[in-house]
Amino acid sequence: MLTFHDSLITLSMVVLCIVSAILLKISLFFGFATAILLLLIFFSKKGFSVKSMAEAALVAVRGCTVVYVVILLMGVSIAVWIASGVIPAIIYYGLDWFAKETFLTAAFLITLIVAMIMGTGLGTLSTIGIALMGIGRGFGFEPPLVLGAILSGSYIADKLSPVNGLVNLMLGVAKLPYKVYARASLKTALPVILLCIFLYSWIGSAAETVSAAVETQTLRTALAGQYVMSPLLFLIPAILIGLTFKGFKIHVGMLVCVLIGSLTAILVQGAGVTELITWLAKGYRLSPESAPLLADILKGGGIAPMMEVLLIVLCAVAFSGILERTDALAPMMNKVISEQDGPGRLTFKTGLLSILFLSVSCDQTLPILLPIKSLRSTFESRGLTIADLARTVSDTGVIMAPLQFWNVNTIIIVGLTGITPVLYAKYSFLLYLFPLVTAIYALILGSRHGRRNQPSTTEKGV
Repeated sequence: MLTFHDSLITLSMVVLCIVSAILLKISLFFGFATAILLLLIFFSKKGFSVKSMAEAALVAVRGCTVVYVVILLMGVSIAVWIASGVIPAIIYYGLDWFAKETFLTAAFLITLIVAMIMGTGLGTLSTIGIALMGIGRGFGFEPPLVLGAILSGSYIADKLSPVNGLVNLMLGVAKLPYKVYARASLKTALPVILLCIFLYSWIGSAAETVSAAVETQTLRTALAGQYVMSPLLFLIPAILIGLTFKGFKIHVGMLVCVLIGSLTAILVQGAGVTELITWLAKGYRLSPESAPLLADILKGGGIAPMMEVLLIVLCAVAFSGILERTDALAPMMNKVISEQDGPGRLTFKTGLLSILFLSVSCDQTLPILLPIKSLRSTFESRGLTIADLARTVSDTGVIMAPLQFWNVNTIIIVGLTGITPVLYAKYSFLLYLFPLVTAIYALILGSRHGRRNQPSTTEKGV
């Protein structure tokens, strides 16, 4: 049986390995691999079989096979969507449709709607999001600012989309109908979404302080000269959204669109087969000599840049499996949660613990599983519901993943965009407004609980 002291040692080992990898300027893959080795040694001395822990890690890795396929398809999709003219077309027509003052708000709302339909924040970023970043560059916005708005919209999927894997995992563990969970979640989701609309509208209205990178008409002319432009190109993203809406898994829709996009790149845009294969493998690139204006805007994707991301994700998932098998963080949770905690304090502490579990496991699964499995009866005994518990966990340990630079989500985001969380975090309002609104909600609950338990005037006089 592990103790609170063992939980602290586990936490310290994880932090040491991650920080060491950063300071040594080596891949986080080596940090995670070292952490796994240290955990195996440490827990084996605590009575856990190395074989059982290795099996748990392998089960976790096998359980995320679709994730690895999606990661590779993200890299391929970006290259194909550029080569086929889809992303250039979205930029071309978007520069004409959007107003600079309302672009950030539109980017937030568009990605929010698409993410709710597709059920994946990263999938939304790697498709519609990349195109919106191109439009943002054309308007002269800093890429981290545009990415912040896109992440704010796309990561609502991990919180609220009925077809999202994490949402369905949470509903399954909590044994909750989606309608009940959604109704509870709207208590914090609606204020956060409205605040984001206000903030992005306010920043967009001050756009005159941001000098345009290029004259938009010049950029549209350059795009029309490089690619065959047609609104029919929008059929490819429409097919992806349609397949997802019909219930097909995201990787199936992405694969179908990769095939259609590849044919479009060859037959419509005139790409050579060998050239296209090179782009799929290494990423799309334009020669600065032939297209100086577009070379920095239209680039990226490919399988090769995503391989390191894939290795890091594999290690992080295996690492999370070992933590789940040993239940190493449960003593810490039991130590922090007190029987004297009222509804407000319990909600606040649960949010903090969920964030801590996210930080340690580097994945959003453990912050869902551990609190919901362990605190169900505790929440109900304080007059709260399991829906309140699920909402608290999703508002904190799920939604904040892209803000932690060692998290699996962040590693993929950096791999897709080349922009670090140090740059985009301050603009990703939704990701930290959710925890903030949850903390305020906890204070309100605590205040109500305090007034309810306050002795009446008659009782004081007795």
